[in-house]
Amino acid sequence: MKVEDLVYRTPSEFDAILLLTNNEVLYAKEGMYGGWIVSKKLEKIDTALWCFKRDIENVKIDDVMDVEVVRRFVEELKNLNVGAPSVRKVTYYYRPVEVTIKKSNDRYTVIDIVPKPITLRATAIHLYWRRHYSRKGNVFGDLCNADERDRVRLTAKMLGLEAYDTQVGSRDFELRVKVVTNTKDLEEFLKQR
Repeated sequence: MKVEDLVYRTPSEFDAILLLTNNEVLYAKEGMYGGWIVSKKLEKIDTALWCFKRDIENVKIDDVMDVEVVRRFVEELKNLNVGAPSVRKVTYYYRPVEVTIKKSNDRYTVIDIVPKPITLRATAIHLYWRRHYSRKGNVFGDLCNADERDRVRLTAKMLGLEAYDTQVGSRDFELRVKVVTNTKDLEEFLKQR
């Protein structure tokens, strides 16, 4: 698995433990009664990282046009008459953790973690369009038209990116394209493993 995929799959809205096993990324979410829960039976965990913090900075589109894939994506959207996205730069902070399996059955595994005092960073750019659904089902926001959203998805796919919908509020959604820009710390750490 590439390091870019690890950063790409890191949740941007909440803390998570990312477990790397057999070239697969699994998520552990905080359990209601303590510990962390993985929705799969695990017997061995190769590497685990805790994404414990994110710095989010809203920036202008011109500030990220030096990234080649972002520039090409925005130019293609202009050709298709799709409105410009909002942009934010996200810095993810990771800590390697030691994992102890507390309980495991066929449906889930409960783990405890002990963070190490190392902090690793990675950055990504979010290009996004917000929309809000009213109680009556009306849509308001940057990209209300379903055809425009499909054009964004197809353009992203053409450039090797993925556009996905994510819920950011009770009736608020974002169509988001995430471009990973810096993974140097994680690459060095995973080479040592």
